[in-house]
Amino acid sequence: MPSKAKRKQIMEAKRGRRKLQVLTPAEVKKLLTYCETEEPTLTPYACLCVFGGLRPEREAPNMIDEDITAEAITVPEEFAKDNETRIIEPLSPNFIKWIKHIKKRDGSFQTVANLKRKWIKAKKSIGRDWPHDCLRHSFCSYYLAAHENAAKTALQAGHTESILFKHYRKLVKKEQAEKFWNIYPEDAGTQFQV
Repeated sequence: MPSKAKRKQIMEAKRGRRKLQVLTPAEVKKLLTYCETEEPTLTPYACLCVFGGLRPEREAPNMIDEDITAEAITVPEEFAKDNETRIIEPLSPNFIKWIKHIKKRDGSFQTVANLKRKWIKAKKSIGRDWPHDCLRHSFCSYYLAAHENAAKTALQAGHTESILFKHYRKLVKKEQAEKFWNIYPEDAGTQFQV
């Protein structure tokens, strides 16, 4: 068993790596700007992951329009990690505006043709290596910093509080969270106004 000092050193190193797994508000803007200007079909997928906390491999690509409203997102049990339906509510004002923007522009949320190929290009837009699971890490970290409520954040993300504290606590500051939750469609190069 490592000494107390060594365990502390290991945990600080892990926490440092976790910080790298959170996109900055500027990186989120770059990603959404890329999606809006180069590949608008990716915008719904990116928004569901980064502002709704949906899992990028299993949940977000399988969402259908009926499960996405300006009031709530319903993740069906067949796509949820724990095989139980999860309802995400309330939604942030910026996420609501993104949903309305997407529905007005595209008519509905649709599956993305060639998602993997398109997403590889979009990931390059942030200007650094794409961190593992960064969209969920960003959502959880910024939600926790903004709301300062582990139970509420765990409920939104479909986590337990212990997982949330272990992976997401104190990774971002409240000021950063405020910038993150104020990224609107007009900030990402879109000409459309809701």
